[in-house]
Amino acid sequence: MTTVGCLRCGFWYDPAAPLDGAATDARRPSSRAVIADLREDRENRREQAQRLALPKPPEAEPTPADALAAERSRPWWKRLAG
Repeated sequence: MTTVGCLRCGFWYDPAAPLDGAATDARRPSSRAVIADLREDRENRREQAQRLALPKPPEAEPTPADALAAERSRPWWKRLAG
């Protein structure tokens, strides 16, 4: 018998063991219902985000003060070299 598992979480199982079909089939509908609820919630949040999204602000024209600040941010030797 070979077991496979994770040392970190401690979950061990035997890959050769047959799966319990009845237990799996019993959980399947509830799992699908949870997945459907999660998808619906995701879509609702997406719609809400699109409704509440702010419009993109217009791009501002650069002012002469911005150009001067950009020029002064360069090292002095680069300003001398042009």
